[in-house]
Amino acid sequence: NALRAKTILELGSSAGISGCYLASAAQCRRFITVDGSPELARLAETNLSRVAQSVEVINALFSDALDRILPTLRYGIDMAYIDGDKQKHTLCRSFEQLTPHLNKGSVVVFDDIYWSSEMWQAWQVLRSWRGFSHTITVGRFGVCFWIGDSLEPKTFNLYRFAGMDFYRLKQRMENWRRRYDVAGQ
Repeated sequence: NALRAKTILELGSSAGISGCYLASAAQCRRFITVDGSPELARLAETNLSRVAQSVEVINALFSDALDRILPTLRYGIDMAYIDGDKQKHTLCRSFEQLTPHLNKGSVVVFDDIYWSSEMWQAWQVLRSWRGFSHTITVGRFGVCFWIGDSLEPKTFNLYRFAGMDFYRLKQRMENWRRRYDVAGQ
């Protein structure tokens, strides 16, 4: 609601829970969500149909769906919520496809930036993407503000204020778990 986003694109529907929040925003006129799983796409459609009418659920790979969706976005994208592919190369390629369609002032949220070391590496690339004015590491999310300029974005990390870097904490826990598993064998 605060963004007054009229066109919202979500990559990674899952059950449609986050989509329900996004699609129910007062200003939302078109909500499009994509998921590669037929079962999850059906579940998302069932859930989303309960909260909004201007919803499109597409069951396809992101690159294929974007090829279909992007030419239909007459007024561009005001918000993108990316919560799907966790592979650095394909995530960056999907985002690159989106950039010509992002409206100045739009917000892009990348979910699960701590999912894996590859996702963290993708976030390191994305948060420095030219075209963002500001990028912020916020909990498990990366929040970015698009202006379409060629300047390098100002980056912020709220973990400094929280006193914790969850990526490093996760890495330490995984290392500890591996040592414990080896010792227990």
